[in-house]
Amino acid sequence: MNKFSLSQRLFFRINAWPGRWKWLGLCMIFCACVLIFFVVGGSIVFTFFILPRADWYDWLGMTLIGFTAAIGTNYLLAYFLPQARPIIEFPLVKQLFNPLKTWKSFPSDHATTAFFFVTICARAGVVGIPLSVLLAMAIVISAARVYAGVHYPRDIVGGIVIGGGFAFFAPWLYRVFIELISWIL
Repeated sequence: MNKFSLSQRLFFRINAWPGRWKWLGLCMIFCACVLIFFVVGGSIVFTFFILPRADWYDWLGMTLIGFTAAIGTNYLLAYFLPQARPIIEFPLVKQLFNPLKTWKSFPSDHATTAFFFVTICARAGVVGIPLSVLLAMAIVISAARVYAGVHYPRDIVGGIVIGGGFAFFAPWLYRVFIELISWIL
């Protein structure tokens, strides 16, 4: 009987690749660490080109409320369902860089952020090539985090579900927040 989960077995298969080609490792480090800024920035730029100026504040409010809720959910899950990073569970794993924190692995904040901003762009009406490019970058970021040895595939899937889910429900969260504020004031 195999004592490793499906996610761990897939991680070990992927983690056999780092070190084979230096150029690929450097590319994956860039994608895992820096590409997220292009997704967030690109989604903001694309959305502001699509939306009428009158809707900018609502979109910004939805984005801030939804993203705060998504990241807050990530940290609540990490606190109540602690999952160690691969390097903590298996010290011999190949890790291309040291993440800022090692206490939290599930769900991936990078996957949550990337898929939140891609989904919120789609909700705002961004379509076609811009949305496809943002989605491709989000997928590459997520794959690079596993390749770099800092996340299991389950962490990525959790981040995708939370990021996409909160972006999908961001308009509702925003309306509830506005109603709550107007009731308090």
